[in-house]
Amino acid sequence: MLSDGNQTDASLSKKWGGGIIHFGWTAIPNALLRNMGALDITPTEMVVICYLIMFWWEKDRLPFPSITKMATELGTSSKTIERKLDSLEKKYIDRENRKTRKIKSI
Repeated sequence: MLSDGNQTDASLSKKWGGGIIHFGWTAIPNALLRNMGALDITPTEMVVICYLIMFWWEKDRLPFPSITKMATELGTSSKTIERKLDSLEKKYIDRENRKTRKIKSI
């Protein structure tokens, strides 16, 4: 159920319907969406990023959802997810801090 005092949830509920909002929502920075080309992010990589953001709640604790679950929920193969994660890691994970998976500033 939506909390009575939460204007954001109420506004989103009016826009999308309460049944959908009940499952939660994720904020995606507009700069990320508007600069996909400049950031060399493919549409499939963006879907993977959005999925990861759904689980990324704390800055220094990167999410690690199951590849199988990601593939199932995104309607693609595990191999595709693995390829996109590898590509994103090469582009955006600081190689010097690879063990801690520190994200490069975009």
